[in-house]
Amino acid sequence: MNATWVEESVVLADVSGDGLPDVVATTNGLSNDPGKVWAFDYQGNTVSGFPIVTENVVGSSLECTPSVVDIDGDGDNEIFTANWNGTVYAWDSPGLTIPGNSWPMFKFDAARTGNHFFQTPNGLFASGKNQPDNWHLMGNYPHPFNAITKIRFRLNKTSKVTVRVFNVRGQEVGLLADSIPYDTGDHEVVFDAIDLPSGVYFYRIETQQWYETAKMVFMK
Repeated sequence: MNATWVEESVVLADVSGDGLPDVVATTNGLSNDPGKVWAFDYQGNTVSGFPIVTENVVGSSLECTPSVVDIDGDGDNEIFTANWNGTVYAWDSPGLTIPGNSWPMFKFDAARTGNHFFQTPNGLFASGKNQPDNWHLMGNYPHPFNAITKIRFRLNKTSKVTVRVFNVRGQEVGLLADSIPYDTGDHEVVFDAIDLPSGVYFYRIETQQWYETAKMVFMK
């Protein structure tokens, strides 16, 4: 880093958007050299857009382990840290949220009992009311996926089903089923994203009585 001290734990999380974990660390600040947030890829290269420089104030040292988590549920990671001056910083990143592919926080005390993996908030899309126990979305497989994935669902009676796919901007990018009648049981529809960019997408299944939305990650 050719900078000041790194006294806190590093974090492993994707902040570059390539689907691979990056190493995120903070540095102490000095006079006219405020604390910074650094990120390096698996080859040791500095991630584009880093280091992030904080304001040049007394107490600009970032002596806290950064936290990386998708706090707003938009499919990409946010970075949080704080300085001695009592300021909490938050930055958006293009990094993808991939379960099990991050080390968002690992400290709190000497025994590292503060390790927590956060669940992504599910506030972007509401689930349908009065959802029957045996009507549900069973997820997509594989996930994350490269080009093609199968979206699976279960019905407890014959229903007309519509399945749509949206990007993070809410734009529809796929209509996989349009009021097609399906019998009772397990079913699947295929989503081919070969012509779409890598990133986070949402798929929504609708019947006359129920609807539900879930998130998936496409990695070329």
